[in-house]
Amino acid sequence: MRCFLAIDLPYDLKKKVGRRVQEIKKLMTGLKWVNPENFHITIKFFGEVPDNKVERMSSDLDKILRMEPVMELELTD
Repeated sequence: MRCFLAIDLPYDLKKKVGRRVQEIKKLMTGLKWVNPENFHITIKFFGEVPDNKVERMSSDLDKILRMEPVMELELTD
């Protein structure tokens, strides 16, 4: 399974970015674009992870991230 650690974006931000992507699509043809509901910020791409290790990796990451302080992220135009 292809695995990555990512920050999900709020719905309103996905919509806003999606509108910008629609403008860019007109200029950059021939590329595959993801749907706005799948927009996220990738922190780390792990690549292919064997199925039998995915659950353990997810559990370990969950434990580690719960020990970290909350992070605020602000995006501006």
